[in-house]
Amino acid sequence: MTDYNDRQYREEDHSVILINHNSKNPRVRALAIVLDEFEYPNRDLRLAAQVLQCRKALEDVLAWLRAEIEKEIQLETMFDD
Repeated sequence: MTDYNDRQYREEDHSVILINHNSKNPRVRALAIVLDEFEYPNRDLRLAAQVLQCRKALEDVLAWLRAEIEKEIQLETMFDD
């Protein structure tokens, strides 16, 4: 089974947007922080999903949110040099 949250798997996907955490745009930096949180969900989030027996649904929601944030970052950086 492939873990879509695994960074190595995502690095092999050429459609992944590489984010510059040192961007001059504060919105891009903020989005990058949120995207990192989705990459490695915190302990409380993982425990809540385990207790509520919704781990797969949580992973699906995080994947959707990650894709939305990646689109937003792409729009924000589209015309950057």
